[in-house]
Amino acid sequence: VSHFSTSVKLIRSGLAFGFLPIAWIEKELASGELEKISMQQIMDRTIQMYLMQSNKHAAGPATRALAELISSLVNVKPTASH
Repeated sequence: VSHFSTSVKLIRSGLAFGFLPIAWIEKELASGELEKISMQQIMDRTIQMYLMQSNKHAAGPATRALAELISSLVNVKPTASH
């Protein structure tokens, strides 16, 4: 599901569960409409992230430093275009 409101509708209907930022559903949590479930045993999630630069050789020092910082903080798997 690519839109937040669709995710919330599916979760409210009981057809799904999801990982949502608490700030986005505080009202529903407070009213009991939605319930936070403990996920301690499956908290190790893998997500795909892409760091894209139009031309990394033309990037300035701040952009290069930010890209290097992000890359150092995640498990980077090079792609064919790397």
